[in-house]
Order: sequence, then C-alpha cells, then structure tokens
Amino acid sequence: MPTAEKQNVTRYALIPAILTPLCFLFTFGFSLGTTNSAAGPIREFYNRSHMIRFNASLDKATLELLWILTASLFAVGGMFGCLLVRPLLAKLGSRKCIIYSQVVCLLATLLMSSSYAINSYESLIIGRVVLGIFAGFGTGIGPIYVSEISASHIRGILGMCFSLAIAIGVVTGNALGLKQVLGTSTLWPYLLALTALPSLACILYSPWFPESPKALYLTKRDRRGSVAVLKKLRGSDNVMNEIEHLRHEGEVSKHSKPMSILQVVKSRRVRWQMISALMIMSMMQLTGINGIQFYLNDVLILAGISPDEASFATLGITGFQVVATFSGGFLCERFGRKRLLIVGDSIVCFSIVLYTIMVAFQTSVTWFSYVTIVAMLVFIFGFSVGSGAVSFSFTPELLDQSARPAVVTLAVFMLWFWFAVVGFVTPYLFDFLQFAALLPFLLATVLALIFIYKVVPETKGKSVVAIQAIFAKLNKTPIVDVIKPQDNQAYDDTDEGLTMEVVSSA
Repeated sequence: MPTAEKQNVTRYALIPAILTPLCFLFTFGFSLGTTNSAAGPIREFYNRSHMIRFNASLDKATLELLWILTASLFAVGGMFGCLLVRPLLAKLGSRKCIIYSQVVCLLATLLMSSSYAINSYESLIIGRVVLGIFAGFGTGIGPIYVSEISASHIRGILGMCFSLAIAIGVVTGNALGLKQVLGTSTLWPYLLALTALPSLACILYSPWFPESPKALYLTKRDRRGSVAVLKKLRGSDNVMNEIEHLRHEGEVSKHSKPMSILQVVKSRRVRWQMISALMIMSMMQLTGINGIQFYLNDVLILAGISPDEASFATLGITGFQVVATFSGGFLCERFGRKRLLIVGDSIVCFSIVLYTIMVAFQTSVTWFSYVTIVAMLVFIFGFSVGSGAVSFSFTPELLDQSARPAVVTLAVFMLWFWFAVVGFVTPYLFDFLQFAALLPFLLATVLALIFIYKVVPETKGKSVVAIQAIFAKLNKTPIVDVIKPQDNQAYDDTDEGLTMEVVSSA
C-alpha cells in the first residue's frame, strides 16, 4: 500500500462540507424549533382561517388533531424522503442530488409561509409534508456527499456537524419563535419563510460545489477527473493513496454485490445485525426526544412553569443541547459506541424518572416545578451523548459492505417511522397520563438498553470481519468472509471513516 499522504483542509472542500449540513439538518432542526415556539399563534390562525371560510370555529379536539398532524406529518414526509436516496443517487450522483433537492425546500417554504396570505392551513400542512421529504432525503444524501469530498482526518469532526446543525437549528427556531421576536399572530409567516435561507445559500454557491471523486472514479470511470478533483480538494498533487483506496473499493464491490432489502430480511447471515441496527435507530426516537422537542413548552407548562418562563426555559434547554451535542461527538471517539450509548440513554432514563416525580408532587412543593427544567437539561445531555451522538455512526459499523446499504435503508426508515408515531402520540400521552406521560418512553428505552447490553457488540477498534464473526455466533452461521481485512483498512471502515457514512445508500 502507498504511504500516508498529508491531507490539507482547503476552502474548496470545507465550504461545501459545512453548507451541506446547514442546508438539510439545520433546516430539520429549525422546523422542530418553530413547531414548538410558534405553536400558539399558528393554532390561532387555524381557528381564524376555519371561521372565515366555514363560518364556524374549530372545536378543541379538532384543533388539537390538526396541530398534531402538522407536527407528525413532517416525519411521514421524512419516511418517503429517505427512500428516494438510493434511486436518485444512482441516477444523478450526490452533487446534483444536493443542488437539485434545494428546490423542494423552496417549494415547502412557499407553501408554509404563504398559508397566512391565502388563508389556508391546508397549505401549511402540505408544506410540512414536503419539508419532511426534503429533510428525510437530506439525512441520507448529505452525509454521503460530505464523506466523499472530505479528507479522512476531518471526517469525524464533519460527521459531528450534522448533529450539531440540528441542535443549532432547534435553538434558532425557538429563539426566533419567541413572541418578542417573530412568534406573533402576524409575524409567524416570516418565521417560516426563513426556512429557505440555507437552501438559497446552497443554490448560490452551487457552481463551486465539487464533483464527488468517488462517483467520478467508480461510477463514471473517469480516473483523470477523479485525480484532478482530489488534487483541488486536498490542495496537493500527492493523492495517489486515496486513488488506491478507491481502486480497492472498486475491486471489493465486484466480489460483493449489494443485497436487496428483501434479501437482507430473508437472510439468516445478517439477521441479528439487521435487528440490532433497527433497535439502535428505533431507540433514538423511543427516548421521546422529538416528541419532547415538538411540545417542550407544553411539557414545562404541565410541570407548573408559566408560559412566559417556559418559552425562555426552552431556549436555554435547546441552547444547552448545542453544547452537549458538541461534547458527544468527541466522547464517541474516546469511549466507544456501545458504552456511550448505554451510559447516555441510562441518563435519559434517570431524567424521565426525575421529571415524573417532580411533576407528580409539584402542587405540594412549588419549587419542584423548576427542578423539571433541570430534568429536561439532564434528558438533553443524556440523549446528546448517547443515542444522538452514537446511532448514526454505530449502525453502519455493524454491517459488511454487501448488507450495509439495504439494512441502513431499513434502519433510517424505521427512525422516521417512530418519529411520526412519537410526534403523533405525545400530546395524547400528556392528555391521558398527565405527570406519567413520559413513562412509556422510559419503558421502551430500558428494554432497548437491555437488548443492546446483551446482544450488540462494541465496534470501536474492530474490523468489519471481526464484527461479523461475533454476529455469526448469534446467527448460527459460518462466517462469510466477503471483505478481506486489508480492504477494511483501505476503506477506513472502523472509527472515523464510518462517522460520515451515516446513511450511505439509505
């Protein structure tokens, strides 16, 4: 193998690598934040719009259902969006997918922000579905593109940028949605219109988005073009080591045809890998994270916090999420995926117990209401260093090259499915269970933790072959040595290489 080369960080690679998570995942987080912060004025608009058009106000149950659909249908759109990645990636390539998909975000923004002017809450709901398709597509295509243009020594940091972009989007949406800013009955359409800004920046910079060296080499068979792009991305003429890695990947792909979704579902060889991947990605949502983020103001108001205090407390909690997410990325590389997942989500369980006790007795001890803010901070910290930091990098590492695309597709679909379910049921849990509303999430998280502790192996520092050997015992099948150890090293499949392979071919 060639000796290691010095890889520079160039503006030609760095700006697209930062713009990509901003376009997709910041927008994702921003939509979560605005759904929570602007809920009041938008609900008022629903009622006023219905009164003007039908000369009758919405009853409380119907209004609540419409708002729940507004929140949860975003995730339904995400389910469909993530399924579009594989066919569009094969047809257009990652660069064109990144650029062309921004039009979908602009369409979604137009539908949502114009709903006030045309007096149609249906337009806002449809816009949320379209935005969900964009976000679901982005969770797949964004990390693929960034991993293909970035140098290996910064992929781990850039991988963290995707989670960080969501966190920054959430806090920005909550901040701008305060009633002192844009969260009023007349200004909320302008708040939703800001959703388009990252996509506009991406479109304006699109002429300088580089082609993917991997796509040029492996798909278009343009070796000279791949070398030229790599030299520009790395700021160096010495890129033959990366070209050699691409050659190895091409050789392995000839002997390891990707499995279809139907094949992985039927295959005994990857059964426990698939179950583990689905469990890890489901666990991310079954902590209740997005249900809480959608309705965080309501969660705190139920605990006895006044509406004004709840808005500012939400801003502080989501701001803390940015710090916690930043920390989680570094902890993941130091302590390993499995250990951090277990510790982080155990903290989530503790925070749910603390919140439940405080809310149950807050009428007897008034300062218990403020302890619930601490409980939410602990919840956010636990999630950010647990499922939030680990899930996207942990899941692909469980799989070999042949099974990875199909299983990760299923896992990401499952993520969005539970996102939709959690977003829909959370308000009803608070209506019917009151202080015990988060206990179903506690039960689901505990069961998932037990499964992960008993079944899922640690992947940090292990090759793909070593991980498959562990699962072969569970599957009761012989080890299928599809990928040779030297090929694993060439791919950088362990540690930082897969941090950016989040939902490759999802």
